[in-house]
Amino acid sequence: MPLVFRSSLLQADGRNVRSSSCVIWPVFSRYAVSHSFRETSSLAAFCVSTPAGLSASNICSFSYRTLIPQKKADEYINRYFERFPSVKAYLDALIASAKATGYAVTERGRRRAIPELNSAKFMERKFGERVAMNMPLQGAAADIIKIAMINVHKKLEGKKSKLIMQVHDELIVDTSPDELDYVLETLKTEMENAVELSVPLDVDISVGKNWMECK
Repeated sequence: MPLVFRSSLLQADGRNVRSSSCVIWPVFSRYAVSHSFRETSSLAAFCVSTPAGLSASNICSFSYRTLIPQKKADEYINRYFERFPSVKAYLDALIASAKATGYAVTERGRRRAIPELNSAKFMERKFGERVAMNMPLQGAAADIIKIAMINVHKKLEGKKSKLIMQVHDELIVDTSPDELDYVLETLKTEMENAVELSVPLDVDISVGKNWMECK
C-alpha cells in the first residue's frame, strides 16, 4: 500500500499561500476558493517567485494559460506585490546582495555564482536577476527535502517500508498496513523538523493503494 507524504507551503499564520494569493482577485475570500482558482493563483505566484517569473514572456504565459488579457495579468501580478509588499522588498534585496557579492546563497549557505549580473547584454543581466531571486528559495526547498529524505531513510532502516521516490516536495513510501502508523508519524515528524525556521513547515499526508489515490 503506497503512502504519499506531501508538504504544504504556509504563511507564518498557517494559511495556505495559494489560497491567500487568491485574495488578490476581487470579490473572493480565502474561504470560498476552488481548487481550479488556487491553480490560477499558483500561476500568479509562480510569476513573482521563479527564475523567469518577472519576465515579460512569463506574464504572456500567465495570460495565455488563464485566458486573461496580458494587461490584466500584469495588473494581477502588481496587485500581488501590493498585497504582499514584503515579498517585493525581499526579492529586491536578493538582487542587491547578489550584485554586491557575485553570487546567490541559500539559507544553509549553499552558493551559486551569477556572472550574468555583470553582462553587457540586457537580457543576460535580467536573467541573472531572476536567478538571484529564485535560487535562495528553490535552493532552500531542495535542502529541506534532502534533509528530510536522509532522516526518513534512516528511520526506515530495518523496516519493511521503503522510501521509493521524491517528487518536488513529496516523499513516496511503499509500506504495509502493520507499519502504517509508524510511517505516518515518521514522515510528519522528520519533515516538520528537518530544519528550524521562523515559520512552520506543515505536512499533509495521504494514503492509497496507488499514487493516484493519494492525490
